[in-house]
Amino acid sequence: MLMSDEAGELFDGSLFRKTPLLNALWCGETKNVTRASSDGFTIKDARFGIVLMLQPMLFDKYLDAKGQKTRASGFLPRCLLVDLDNIPFLADISDLAQPDELVFNNFSSILVKHLKAGIERRERKEERICITFEPEA
Repeated sequence: MLMSDEAGELFDGSLFRKTPLLNALWCGETKNVTRASSDGFTIKDARFGIVLMLQPMLFDKYLDAKGQKTRASGFLPRCLLVDLDNIPFLADISDLAQPDELVFNNFSSILVKHLKAGIERRERKEERICITFEPEA
């Protein structure tokens, strides 16, 4: 997963020049990676997620420069775009209970458990478990 709360730099870089590659990683396609200075490797059955935040003006600049290719590649339909100016009110989380360190440790151990199970499933060449949503979802 790639996360950034200042993603303007990412949109200016080479990452978003290759949106078909991002689509392939998002869909779990097998990708062979070659390196000139080291051994290559293969990415199999992975899912790539992105959570990026950037100022509207920077995103508009990106769309002006590369929007046609981004739309044509099918990348934008895979995105959930949220404009905070269109949200009527912001959530007030000050009254919510703050989790303690134990909660985060438990959550982390659950994530690690599922990641290890996925690695073991791939090593045993077992079928991936998928959830299929109805069109209404």
